[in-house]
Amino acid sequence: MTRAVATKARKGGFGRVLARTGNPFVSFLLQSPLHGLLGARFTLLTVTGRKSGRTYTTPVNYVRDGDVLTVISRRGRTWWRNLSGPAPVTVRLKGERRSGSGRVLPLEGAELTDAIKDFYGKMGMHPDPARIEATAAEAVVVRIELDGGKSS
Repeated sequence: MTRAVATKARKGGFGRVLARTGNPFVSFLLQSPLHGLLGARFTLLTVTGRKSGRTYTTPVNYVRDGDVLTVISRRGRTWWRNLSGPAPVTVRLKGERRSGSGRVLPLEGAELTDAIKDFYGKMGMHPDPARIEATAAEAVVVRIELDGGKSS
């Protein structure tokens, strides 16, 4: 199966159903008093469209190092394209809204693979090298620098 066919196959079927039902459920939990069930690994990320001006909110996995969050996304997603340059973002961390600035890191090759491996390690996951390579082949890394206080 070619990469284009494989990507098209993933966009439909079960993956699409899971995204349409799973993302709203995860979003609901992250905004509720039950956010602690997912808050250590998930955040709600809100970005504003560069062209449309619309806001988009999506649940994402993250790792945190102080006031810096790292997020991995598949290239097939669209939200991260609004962060090609530093752009304002809002995240909901452990029930609290925080503002910051997000940008896609220009990583390729070994740097991207190392970033994926580091991300998985900080998440407490240790997949085999083939999975890390496969993820890196279709991933982007987003860095979010949080502002000092909470946003309203």
